[in-house]
Amino acid sequence: SCLEVVRMMGWELNLSWYTDMAFSKIVEKFGIEKAKDFFPDYPEDKPFIIKEQTKDTVRSNQNKTLPKKTALLIPDQQSEPDNSKMEMNYKKLSDLGSGFYDACKSFSDFYGLKGTHVGSNSWVVSGKKSETGKPLLANDPHLSLGVPAKWYEIDLHNDENKTDVSGFSLPGTPLIVIGKNNSISWGITNLMNDDCDFYILKKDSADLHKYILNNSSYSLDSVSERIKIKDIKDDYVFITYATKVGPVVSDLNRSGIKEGNSFKTSSNELLAFRWTGFEMSDEINSFYKINYAHSFDEFRGALKTYCVPALNFTYADTAGNIGYIAGGKVPIRKNLTDEHLSLVPSNGESEWTGFIPTEEMPFSYNPKEEFIVTANNKPQKNYKYFISSLYEPSFRAERIETLLKARNNFTSQEFKLIQNDVNSVQARELIKYLADAYKDVKVMNTEEPKYLEIMKKWDCEMKPFSSEASLYAQFEIELYSALYKDKLGEALFKDYVFLKNIPVRNTFKLLKENKSWLLDLNASDKNNVRDFILRKSFVNAINALKKKFSTDDFSKWKWENLHTVLIRHPLGSVQALSSVLNIGPLEIGGSGTTVNCAEYSFYDALTKGEFNCYLGSSMRMIVDMSDMNNYFSIIPTGQSGQPLHINFKDQTRLWLNGDYKVISTDLTTLKKVNLKNLTLLPE
Repeated sequence: SCLEVVRMMGWELNLSWYTDMAFSKIVEKFGIEKAKDFFPDYPEDKPFIIKEQTKDTVRSNQNKTLPKKTALLIPDQQSEPDNSKMEMNYKKLSDLGSGFYDACKSFSDFYGLKGTHVGSNSWVVSGKKSETGKPLLANDPHLSLGVPAKWYEIDLHNDENKTDVSGFSLPGTPLIVIGKNNSISWGITNLMNDDCDFYILKKDSADLHKYILNNSSYSLDSVSERIKIKDIKDDYVFITYATKVGPVVSDLNRSGIKEGNSFKTSSNELLAFRWTGFEMSDEINSFYKINYAHSFDEFRGALKTYCVPALNFTYADTAGNIGYIAGGKVPIRKNLTDEHLSLVPSNGESEWTGFIPTEEMPFSYNPKEEFIVTANNKPQKNYKYFISSLYEPSFRAERIETLLKARNNFTSQEFKLIQNDVNSVQARELIKYLADAYKDVKVMNTEEPKYLEIMKKWDCEMKPFSSEASLYAQFEIELYSALYKDKLGEALFKDYVFLKNIPVRNTFKLLKENKSWLLDLNASDKNNVRDFILRKSFVNAINALKKKFSTDDFSKWKWENLHTVLIRHPLGSVQALSSVLNIGPLEIGGSGTTVNCAEYSFYDALTKGEFNCYLGSSMRMIVDMSDMNNYFSIIPTGQSGQPLHINFKDQTRLWLNGDYKVISTDLTTLKKVNLKNLTLLPE
């Protein structure tokens, strides 16, 4: 069962399947050429994790060329793209995958999940940039906030070999995922790996229980799943089918061979789903070796058996070394001459030929910058393999790098301030576009200049008491609505803004390039169209907040009155249990792109006026390698999952206010303190 917990964590961090599905619906509506304007690239002028360029950054023969930015989809270098064929494949994906898509969305709706739960910060500085002369390491993974907490802090002592390992475990699994031992410390963030693809496979006309792959016919594998349902006597029997590339996810309501029926489907094709989570791996062995590693080479070697979820690992040791490694299985796809081809449903053209060898995965060791920052940004410029096009907006990475470059002699206390930073680089950039949109504009609402001046003078801090933060957040969602909603339609717009990083990154691409058909470029003055959309969105935001707060008094438009967090228990949706099991609601600062992440649903904010935070720092950890007997940490709830226990929610206020607890890992000291003990004895 512990292996299933690891795989479920991998699935929670998976977003590739969703973008493939969403893109198929957009292609079906607009065609490939227009659809490409809805999906962004990673800007070449934004931070990469690895700064130095080496001889290994030239692309390998498997890709033959750098990924094309101007053409969206190119099957090979010799021929023009067959758009009609690919558009047909997208339509098939949309049709065949509708049941799978709806089931996944229903799961999210049932648990109150508002988006794909990815994000995280981790950074490390060398002794040259710390006051103690030893490295400092920080980590705060961003996950959906819930009760009980995602993490359980433990301290493992081995009296025989005198080793100590402490940090954060996943409940239900052994070992420590994030933490420290006597010699090293490490943190993780999501690599944002494009780790799955859909395959459209024809059924064998001679035997409908077989399918064709690479011109060969294969029988479908099947497993009978028996599901027990409360108050129902008979089990619900569901037949799952699998191909050589992965499980069948089309026609999920079909009947199976158990009842004597052949495999039933409404089409002569089926949809299979390939994911790295179906590959053989040994994450438990990897983390065992990580827990007891004492050098960068041992740490890096531990990842040879690691698969999913693919992660960025930051590293520091007591010898003064710092490092970074991308770990996990990253597919190598044949015929991938354009990075957007990874979104195309395949019937063999872009089949996986293997995985990037562990020794060729991006890594950095004691870089000249004396620091390493990972915030779900792209690992390496011109890296020789394709990893993903799904990276998070670069704003968190930019902000952390700016703070780390500003000075040396950092302490743990200053790392705490960085982890709780709510300065919005995104807001600063977007307000520049807004200010430019008002240049030389003579006719405007008498209120617009007043609010514009307020926003231009704002320090871009998304603090709870800030009224500017409220106006900015409303302006941002009004802009997404103006750009995409009418063109996509209500249902598709809701799907498009579900994964926040796509509209956020794409909007900045549209504003910067100013040449997309989404800006209605049939107008005589294309620059004025972009600026008109910005001004219109700003006015709509002002009016929306006047209505929301029922007052023109700007000082009453506090961000904390819009932006709250309710940490939900799975059973907290029951009215009678809500006050006991849920924690909150509580006022909170930040946004989805600030270092202190507090993400909310764009769609709910736009349609319901609800900016409720559902995703944030699932824990915060800071390790000073000069003091291996202590580290700083905090989680959003408490160690106990028992609602009436004293430790059920005793850390929430500390987490909310940016405070920490000191964790002592010195067993001798701990034995002298009068602590409560929970002893577990086997039968």
